[in-house]
Amino acid sequence: MKKQKQSEQPVTKSNQQDSLVTNDLLLVAYVTASTAEVISKNLAGALARARTECELLLITEDIEAVKLQKEIGELCERQRCRVISSNDTNSAINQSKASWVFMANEKSGVAQVLASFQSNKKQFQNGAVHYGKSGKTALKIGAQLQKMAFNLTAQLVLPLPLKDYTHSYVFFPKSFAAREIAKGAKSSMALLCCAAYNEESLVEYTLTSKEHGQCTTSWGTVLKTAISARIKWFVTDPLKGLFADAKPGNAPINRLAFVLVFLAALILLPKLSFDYGITWDAKRHNIYGYEMLKYFETDGKDKAALSETSSMNEFRYYGEHFNVISAWLNTYIKPWGEFETRHFLNALYGLLAILFAGLAAKEIAGWRAGVLALLAIILSPVFFGHSMNNPTDIPFAAGCAMALYYLLKVLRNLPAPKFTYLIWCGVGIGIAIGARIGGIVFYAYSALFIGLSWLLLWRNEGWGKASSQLFSYILAGITIIVTAHLVGISLWPFGQEAPLSNWYVALKKSTSSEFFTYNHELYEGVRMYMANVPWYYLPKFIAINSPIMVLVGFILLLAMSWSWKKTFQTSYALIAVVLFVFVFPIAYAEVKSMYYYNGWRHYLFTYPPLIVLTAVGWESAIRLFANQWLQRTLVFVAIALLSLPAIWMVRNHPNEVVYYNELVGGTKGAYGNYELDYYSNSCREAAEWIAAQEPTRNITVAINNEPLTGAYYAQRINPNIQFQWVREYEEEKPYWDYAIFTTRTYSKTELMNGSYPPKGTVYKVEVDGVPIAVVVKREVNYMPDGYRTFEANQFDSAIYYFTKACEWNPKDEEAFRMKGMALLSAQSPDSAIVSFKEAIKLYPENYMAYSNMGLAYANAKKDMDKGLECFKKANELKYNFTDAYYYSARIEFAKNNLQGGIKYLEQSLKRGGNGVAQIYYELGTAYYNTGSYTKAEENLRLNLTLNPNNAMAYRVLSEVFTKQGKTREAEFCIQKYRELGGN
Repeated sequence: MKKQKQSEQPVTKSNQQDSLVTNDLLLVAYVTASTAEVISKNLAGALARARTECELLLITEDIEAVKLQKEIGELCERQRCRVISSNDTNSAINQSKASWVFMANEKSGVAQVLASFQSNKKQFQNGAVHYGKSGKTALKIGAQLQKMAFNLTAQLVLPLPLKDYTHSYVFFPKSFAAREIAKGAKSSMALLCCAAYNEESLVEYTLTSKEHGQCTTSWGTVLKTAISARIKWFVTDPLKGLFADAKPGNAPINRLAFVLVFLAALILLPKLSFDYGITWDAKRHNIYGYEMLKYFETDGKDKAALSETSSMNEFRYYGEHFNVISAWLNTYIKPWGEFETRHFLNALYGLLAILFAGLAAKEIAGWRAGVLALLAIILSPVFFGHSMNNPTDIPFAAGCAMALYYLLKVLRNLPAPKFTYLIWCGVGIGIAIGARIGGIVFYAYSALFIGLSWLLLWRNEGWGKASSQLFSYILAGITIIVTAHLVGISLWPFGQEAPLSNWYVALKKSTSSEFFTYNHELYEGVRMYMANVPWYYLPKFIAINSPIMVLVGFILLLAMSWSWKKTFQTSYALIAVVLFVFVFPIAYAEVKSMYYYNGWRHYLFTYPPLIVLTAVGWESAIRLFANQWLQRTLVFVAIALLSLPAIWMVRNHPNEVVYYNELVGGTKGAYGNYELDYYSNSCREAAEWIAAQEPTRNITVAINNEPLTGAYYAQRINPNIQFQWVREYEEEKPYWDYAIFTTRTYSKTELMNGSYPPKGTVYKVEVDGVPIAVVVKREVNYMPDGYRTFEANQFDSAIYYFTKACEWNPKDEEAFRMKGMALLSAQSPDSAIVSFKEAIKLYPENYMAYSNMGLAYANAKKDMDKGLECFKKANELKYNFTDAYYYSARIEFAKNNLQGGIKYLEQSLKRGGNGVAQIYYELGTAYYNTGSYTKAEENLRLNLTLNPNNAMAYRVLSEVFTKQGKTREAEFCIQKYRELGGN
């Protein structure tokens, strides 16, 4: 900084620095008119009595008031003190011949400080800040607890890795102190914060109990410094020197930009969260949150949240922290509407993920990389959209991002990381576990990387040093895991029921197929069964859902891996840690053939690590150039690439979750090839439009999504609107007035041939010019009338109505399929087959039409081979379509191929279809006829468990027991058979 005009006003006969006595230590103290008397009596008095010579510099804005103090005047006469204006600190300190600076105040024990300095200065290292480490002191238990609480608070709020904050035995290099005092640091604690932020070397030396003396730091000082130091570092200093010299990527302007970008997100995300709709799963999660809240309100007596029979019993194996917190807010605070509160809370979790992604990038590559990471993740439309209303995947991602950041801090500071780094790392893992048990993967990450760090220490420093520090490494890992476990089960009823074992039960459940769902979704233009997706499913979705800037940054990172060690000298190994955390879950999911659906939303937790890698990649490229204009050009290019998704987000808000990048032609190019609004966000806009058109009338609205996604918003305008869910192949069956259909159940052919939007569409929710949800107004009732007459066995009338429906809308596959069913029931199989084929032409993945056509061939035309071919095709298209497996089995039995029939029935059971009781009966009978009596008994017993009134099951089971020589059991079954009406 520029040298300011000297305004020192001496209070002695001579103010020449050369005549001042010095002993290599400069005491600096700030004085005000109100503290001058205390300073003069305590600090100056102690200095006057001290045997050791040193220099005292008093900084004040009111020199005249200070001059009047007798003790200060005497010191000045003895040339041991001088008083200067607060504007001249830098030049005044640099004029001193001392090498070290001590920040004094009225509480400082000057005599002890000087003695400590004299005893230890020979071991002080040039350029390092030296901090006294407390030795063993004999304190009472109460005093010890108070000291521990004080130090823990200080560690939590201050950016310092120190263990004891109760004293001020800190000696600063003169050049560092002069620079930071000139910038406004006025205390030892403030200077320490500056040292920590600037990554200055901090060296501890041990204090004796005699030296330690009284506590010179107050709670207020700690809290005040925590706030002021951050304001100074992030705002004040950058404003004073935006482009001041700094380490690469760490110009002050980058710190200020980081704060401004995050503050903008802090305001923007919660505010925008009110614009979003309810997701498909939110209703069940919300209900379960209240069940968990009752568990805690009753001290665990209300165990509805743990019920085996609950329709939401799978949620007990999740942490569900988010849902119990939102239930509490909606019960006791009620800040907004029920789901508005949930969305606001969701946005806060999203902010956590955003913040820690930025901080992790900064930890590796500096503040410029941190800013790029913040911008990249905020302007990632898919992550942004999920941050508003995804109550499981975003909290999980937030916890993982937090855990990753603090794990990097821990690894960087081993073997003695700041205690709060360990605590916060554990808290992050606990938050992740509180969303999904898979968060315990960070137990493994922590153990793995801490263990590797110790092995590297052994290799580099030898066994002696490694063995002496082994306990510190083990303790670090244990602290993280214990903290994570306590936080993880804190709001988790199932975890609290058996704290040491239920986490493992939940983990096993999460990796089993017990809660397997048979989703079929659009992928690469095909309605694909999600258990059969190709190996590149996840990588491809991440690639086509991420902004191009993110992909370019990741490619730059890999391409420039040769430069990591040179470019990021102190943190290059951390890049490998983040890369592993990003790649491992994706690779593991493929190796273990994990089940995917809804794109990659379950793997959103891998996105913050990807963002970190992206930012580091761009920073690597930027640092290749020494010329600042070339560096700024690359930064401009990165931000320019981010402007593309930014503009897209503004145009298509609040449907950011359906974003696809330029690799597939944007969302417009993805239309018909990939799922768009699989999570139902767009239903809100459609429902509100209907309610605005019909503000008072009693109407019924059909919806192919969870009804609440529309009802919650529409009923605020018109309480008389009723919503009804419709199946994908029975959309026209009910008598509805309006319908909301998203693209989630349609094939590419239907989306591209004009079948969608359906005829009667009166409103579209569009993104990139393609519809993601539509409102259909009922104009004719041919379809519901056809269903009503068909179910009444009035097949001629049904044929009439379905034919009229086909004529009215020739693109409606459901009309042709149901016309075929009516014709088949009226004994016109050839005409029925023609209708089924027309339905298949409109909807090639039409498993229902194939199955019905199989019935026409097998039952009506007695063409078993063609029937079996149709049923097989139906099961290719719908993996868990029980009817097709069952009919295939019946054909095989008719052909006397018992083993073939058994195979189909076993597949039906395995794939979770309907009609399980009948399948068990058929299997039991088939196994009996093949002589497999044990399996026959097993299946027949299962049938009777589900259908205890099945007389024929008892009859067959009696024959099984007879074959096994179990006479009494056989007689019992015959008796039950007769009681149930058998002859």
